[in-house]
Amino acid sequence: MSCKTFKYGGLGECDALRESVRGMILTDKGTTLSLANASIIGVDSTGWASILAPLIVTSTYEKGVLVDFERGYEVTTAEAEMTASNLLYEEQTNDPLPKMTASARMSYSEYQSFFRAHGSVFDIALVSKKGNPIMSLTSAGVYKGFRGRIFVNKGSIPKAGADLTKECEFRVIFDDVEEWESIVEIDTEFTFTDLIDISPVGLDVTVTTAYVSPNVVIQVNKRATSTPYNGVAAAANIQIIESVNNPATVVTTVTQTSSAIGSYPVVLTADLVAPVWARITVEDTNRTYVSKMFQIV
Repeated sequence: MSCKTFKYGGLGECDALRESVRGMILTDKGTTLSLANASIIGVDSTGWASILAPLIVTSTYEKGVLVDFERGYEVTTAEAEMTASNLLYEEQTNDPLPKMTASARMSYSEYQSFFRAHGSVFDIALVSKKGNPIMSLTSAGVYKGFRGRIFVNKGSIPKAGADLTKECEFRVIFDDVEEWESIVEIDTEFTFTDLIDISPVGLDVTVTTAYVSPNVVIQVNKRATSTPYNGVAAAANIQIIESVNNPATVVTTVTQTSSAIGSYPVVLTADLVAPVWARITVEDTNRTYVSKMFQIV
C-alpha cells in the first residue's frame, strides 16, 4: 500500500446523490469507446449502436449485449477487512472486489442464452436509470467497462410465487479494484429505453427435422413466443458459429416455401461431423434480429 499526493478540493454546493443502476452492457474484453461515441446511440459503426447492433460489414458479431436489471439488484461487495495486531492496532489489509447480484428483466428462454457465458470474462459497463453509462476511464483517455465475470443458474428448479421475479439471476464479480478508482458516469441525452430500442430483437430456433446430409429444417419464432418469424431470407442470415470437426461449413440454400410459418428447409455442407452450432442474424439499417445459438449437428 502507498499513499498518493492529496490536496483539498473544497466543498461543493450540490449534494446530489447518484442514480441507481438499471442494467449492464456486457462487452468483449478490450472494447473501448471515445467520449464522443460513449455519449451517443449512433448508427451502426458509431456510438452504442456499434457495440449492440453493428452491421455484419462493421462487425461479424455484436460486441456487447444489454441486460435490464429492472427486477432489482443488490450490491454484495464484502466489507474491507480490518485486521488488529496483538497490540490492537488496526489496519485495512485487503481491497474487496466489487460484487453485485441482479435479477434480469427477461424471459427464461432468453436467460438460457447466457448459460454458455457462465464464468466468462467481459468488460462490463453499468447503466444508470437515466441511461448514463458508468465506465472506467483508461490511461489512454478512452472509456471501457469494468473487467469482471458473470455467473448464472444453469438448469435450476423454477422458483415459487413472487420469487419468480428473481429467477433470471446474474452474479457479477469485478476483478480489478483499481479500475474502479477511475469510475466515470457519462452524461448523455439518450435514455435506457433508447438502448433497449437499438438492441436486436431476440429469436428462438429449434431444429424440427434433424440434419441428414446436407439438409436440416429449422423453426424460427420470436423469443419466448409461438409467433413465427418470416425474415430468414438468405444463406447469409445463418451464421455458423462453431464447427470444430469440419474444415469449412457453409449454408448454401434457405428455402422460403414455408417462411410465413417460420419454417425453413436449409441446405448446408454435406457430411458434417458434430458439433456444429449456428445462429440467425438479420439486419437493416442496424442489426435488427438475432437468435440464440442452436445446434445443427
